[in-house]
Amino acid sequence: MFTEIKSQDGTLTGYSDDETGELFSRFLAGLCFSGFCVIIGERYGGQEDSFRHLKVLAEHSESSLHELVKRVGALQGLYPVNSWLADREEVNAGLAKLFREFAQELDVKVSLTQPSLPSDLNLALQVIRRRLKQRTLLFPRDGILAGKIEALARTDPREAKAENFQEVVVLGAVIHRLDTSGGPVKAYRPSQPPSAMSA
Repeated sequence: MFTEIKSQDGTLTGYSDDETGELFSRFLAGLCFSGFCVIIGERYGGQEDSFRHLKVLAEHSESSLHELVKRVGALQGLYPVNSWLADREEVNAGLAKLFREFAQELDVKVSLTQPSLPSDLNLALQVIRRRLKQRTLLFPRDGILAGKIEALARTDPREAKAENFQEVVVLGAVIHRLDTSGGPVKAYRPSQPPSAMSA
């Protein structure tokens, strides 16, 4: 669970992880209707670090759309997110409609937002590689995303298809949104992280 951190005037400035004490400025979640969802937190790197690290906090693969909705509902109870990036292009219109019907059935309140990054595997991979090169993207080495990125590295670029690496596309879209948006909370300067004492 996370505790909200507020300034003296009551402005929300971040979140503190109750278990680890890590400080986060915001969270963003993404999913693909094939059965994958991920939550990324923007974490303060440290006093001598000019970057805000992005950390994969949760990644799950589900076998059905119904199970995906249940997973999303469970994650929303653990992390302060209520909006999920998802590709709502015409090819997925039917799945998006079914997703919403399941969400209503399970009483899961979720908002689907269109990624600003096109559903392009190469663009997504460029975003991810830039973060990895800067060492500002942290994710489990034995997790779903690590496996997909490694598999993609072994695949002939001419044969790599986005539909086979939707998890990578979703990760790229979420990172891109975090890099280009201010987020729902007031961002803090890297040299001035929010203090857990003000929680």
